[in-house]
Amino acid sequence: MSKIIYCRIPNEAKRFMELKVANNEYFRPKLLPIYIRIAFLLTFVVKCNKCIKVTVQFKNESDVDTFTEYVDFECGHIPGITNEPSNEIVPMLQPQPHASYSLGRESWNRRSYEQIHYHEHTMSERDFGRFLRGEIRNLGEFEDVSSEGFDEQNLGNRLPRTFPADAQAIVPFGEESSRNSQRNPLTSSSIDFRGYNPGENRYTTDYDSQNTVVVRMGHNVVRHKIPAISFEYSSVSIIRLGFFDQLIDSGETEISLDVEDITKEIIDRNMFCLFLRTCFNGLDPKIMGLKKENVLNFVGLIQDFRCYSSSSALNKLYVYLLPFLLEQKREISKFSTIGMSDTDIIRYKKLFIPFLNTIFETIDISFDSLTEELILLKTNTPNKSKSLDFSYQKEIKFRISIEALCILNDNDFKYRTETFFWLIRMYRIKGIKISANDIYFDEIKDSDKACESLLRNNLQPDFEHQTNGLFNIFIMNSLHLSVKNLELDKVSLSVMDVDYLKEFVNLQSLSLVKCILPSSSRLLDEITKLFFRLKQLKIVCFPLSDNFFRGIKNSLIEALDLSCCEYVDIDEWFDLEGPLCNLKELKLDSSKLNDQIFSFFLKSKYLKILSARNVNFREFKDLENFDGFHRIFDFLDISGCNFSESYLNFFSTNLRVRTLIMQNAKDDEAEHRILSSKTLYQSVETLDLRGNILTPDMLASIKKFCSVNNFNLSGSLTDLLDDANDFYTFEDCLKTLNISCNRLKKSFLCFLNRFKNLEEFIAADCNFDSGFMSYLESVKPLNKSLKKIDITGNRVDIFDIIGLRVFENLESIAITLNSKVASDYLEVNVSPFCVNLKVLTLASVYVDEIIFKLIMIHSNIVNLKFVNCKIKVNSFPRELRKELRLLNSVTLFETNVSSTDMKTLEYFRRNGIGVSLKY
Repeated sequence: MSKIIYCRIPNEAKRFMELKVANNEYFRPKLLPIYIRIAFLLTFVVKCNKCIKVTVQFKNESDVDTFTEYVDFECGHIPGITNEPSNEIVPMLQPQPHASYSLGRESWNRRSYEQIHYHEHTMSERDFGRFLRGEIRNLGEFEDVSSEGFDEQNLGNRLPRTFPADAQAIVPFGEESSRNSQRNPLTSSSIDFRGYNPGENRYTTDYDSQNTVVVRMGHNVVRHKIPAISFEYSSVSIIRLGFFDQLIDSGETEISLDVEDITKEIIDRNMFCLFLRTCFNGLDPKIMGLKKENVLNFVGLIQDFRCYSSSSALNKLYVYLLPFLLEQKREISKFSTIGMSDTDIIRYKKLFIPFLNTIFETIDISFDSLTEELILLKTNTPNKSKSLDFSYQKEIKFRISIEALCILNDNDFKYRTETFFWLIRMYRIKGIKISANDIYFDEIKDSDKACESLLRNNLQPDFEHQTNGLFNIFIMNSLHLSVKNLELDKVSLSVMDVDYLKEFVNLQSLSLVKCILPSSSRLLDEITKLFFRLKQLKIVCFPLSDNFFRGIKNSLIEALDLSCCEYVDIDEWFDLEGPLCNLKELKLDSSKLNDQIFSFFLKSKYLKILSARNVNFREFKDLENFDGFHRIFDFLDISGCNFSESYLNFFSTNLRVRTLIMQNAKDDEAEHRILSSKTLYQSVETLDLRGNILTPDMLASIKKFCSVNNFNLSGSLTDLLDDANDFYTFEDCLKTLNISCNRLKKSFLCFLNRFKNLEEFIAADCNFDSGFMSYLESVKPLNKSLKKIDITGNRVDIFDIIGLRVFENLESIAITLNSKVASDYLEVNVSPFCVNLKVLTLASVYVDEIIFKLIMIHSNIVNLKFVNCKIKVNSFPRELRKELRLLNSVTLFETNVSSTDMKTLEYFRRNGIGVSLKY
């Protein structure tokens, strides 16, 4: 069915077309097909340029200004103000007295001039130029504007009047009130109601459906129109207004709003029009007439309208506004948030955040809402198109690279640095993280790889770039007293740095990861004396002496990490009698300590978490008894350890552990002895044996565990589990089973039939061929119990996808598939393959339009994840937000995204959907 499209053509264009067609100069019948193609192209452009007509009412303005203005957002025009046709005499908006309008001639050639209508009069181009330059101050100076005076009495009679049926002694508003009052006759407080005695009644103000103000006093009623501004908003605006974009996306073409529905700022029409012009053209608001005392109101509008730009236009706008802000610095600094609600405090603080990215050209600033970190990195091409915004009320953390820190410390940027810290003055800086390469030890999930990297790479001292010291700016801005968490990763510290570091007296958590200290420094030996409030201490990849261990004996430390550390003293009289009274967590991964130190820690009676991965206990002296050693743990990780006979006896006798991690065991016999501990049979709830080869003896011991609800056998299986007659004591308890990275036959899946309450099944990279889901379907208990499934890295076809339907309570799916499978499914199905799907993870997938179409039929998705995927350029649809109305977050891990699709992701972020990119 063909579609007829009507297009409005300006009169000038019509005359031009008639002239040329009549002369047959341009219009040639032979070229008609080309004209048709051009017409379709222009039609496509028009359809892409979505538009919405908006009317904004200003109920808070003086009633003398009652009229509706029209702000022209038409393509090719600078937005101007025009009055809609009216029988009322109305005043013209005046330019700001101090404004300096200086638009280049090029802009007029490019955008055409603006026309401002006043009743039946039109301002000429010459007069409009004078108006922009501030040469015209009142209406009388216009060449074609009537000098007719402003008659207050007549103005009152022009207003519509409506009276109730039972009204008595009603006096026409325009007759008596103008004689009895010299005040503005349209102001509710100046209305003279006959028969009104002060104290008897009070007048009330209301609003009806005809956009009019209704003032009532007893039986007296007066109505008059509400001041309003009407304009068209489209894709032409340089700085986009997310508030209106959302309305366009919802299909609205015309809407009427009150200004209070948009913003909490108290603004008039002048300010509102100034804001619209500024955003539409991306100009300096000073040129448009902004006063310095209105800068916070202006910034508030930017926040409330959720402004954004795909270019650097928005950031430039903040650059223009920064001088205004600094001029008000003294007044702003005096402002107090005492008595304000939490919501208002957050709103007020957010006003200053976007200015942070306007100060330094070579520092890129971003915010990670998950970690509450303000991230500062040196860069040659900072991302100035992305607006900085976060909503935290009180505390944030600093995450900064050495290079960015040196810029802040540079005397050449002294005033910029002062401005930076003034802007974030209302936030408490609770933590500081400094790294040489923005890679932190704690953030590497694989502890073995993290330790291996530290031990393999040597760090060379470099003090040349630290002229003022690393911590100087924090001390100068008095941040050191509020900082409770300090983390230094692969950093060289000078003598000055160590001295400044000692000023952080309120530290509760300190992390030093492979830092270089001055040779004369005794920082480690005195660490608990300098920071007596420390509860968490992380000293990673350092040589440690007797003095360090003696220093922490009587401390308040609750969590201690000495990974990759080495004990360097050899003292036969080394005395560490007495435990650490408050120690609850201990991490000794890949460390080289001795039996005295280990005994000292294990005698802490509150110790609940112990991680000792890759520790060589054979280098320890054998102990004959372990009296006083703690034997009850919430978490115990002894992966990759070499056990001596005495320490093997300790770990295999009378231990009670809730989570037991024994990955990559070095000795099968030692692993079997530990798994044979009867006390572990009763206590273990999480058992992780990843990377081990199961022997018949180990399997016999595993069957005896009673309470295991989380079992990880990734990379550990043999065909020993195929025996259907085997019985596992924990069959009814098991909730999560991980069999990833094993070469298995499809028939193995029948083994799951014994687990009646299994909720999560992880079978990634198991080399299953297509059709394996039929075996999983046959496991009837899973049809109701299964809630999460991970089958990434396996081949699937349409029947495997359809097979997912049998799992009634399935909420989370991780899968690898291709477009053909998705297309085959969509050809025969329009309904989702998982009705209750909330979390969908796609791994190693080429994501195109077909894949997105498959995603969008699952309307209940809350979290969408892409892992190691490649997304086809310009295929990320904005419609995803409409179809997935519950979507809360989109995560891309090691997934490449084009700049075009990044704009879509930014669109999601602006509309409240969290977007996280991890590489």
